[in-house]
Amino acid sequence: AFKRVGGLKTRATLDLGCGTGLQAPSLRQSGFSPLTGVDLSAEMLGQAESTRLYAKLVRWDLNLALPFEDHVFDAAVCTAVLSYIDSRNEPNLLSELSRVVKPGGVIVATLRSDLSDWKARIRDLEESGQLRLLEESSPAPFLPQNPIYASKLLIIYYCFVVL
Repeated sequence: AFKRVGGLKTRATLDLGCGTGLQAPSLRQSGFSPLTGVDLSAEMLGQAESTRLYAKLVRWDLNLALPFEDHVFDAAVCTAVLSYIDSRNEPNLLSELSRVVKPGGVIVATLRSDLSDWKARIRDLEESGQLRLLEESSPAPFLPQNPIYASKLLIIYYCFVVL
């Protein structure tokens, strides 16, 4: 999905819910740099800092408006985060991502397949002209190797372009 921003000269990327920085190596190897990571956990941010792959790390509650200026990122990734954020927040997290990512930039997010509240918000954002859905995967196992959750917890991958 991030191939859609391949022509950008810089790829300033926001990693929301970055946790320990697990995604940072693959993002950097794919040319997405500089990376800005955001997470609520100071302990996890400390581990992310030890990777030395982030230009900036911010401790922040993702239920609140994001602490960034408008249109500062080329891309954003939000993996295993939306499922834990209330879609009724004003502003909601996807709306905030469409504010901080530049027009033409890409947002990649995952969402548990059983959470329909976000689907309504996605429709609202498309209808208001903030985002356009580029790709939506079929539900897939979130933890395919986990014997307890492999068949129970399914996620959908979304790719949006900011308008």
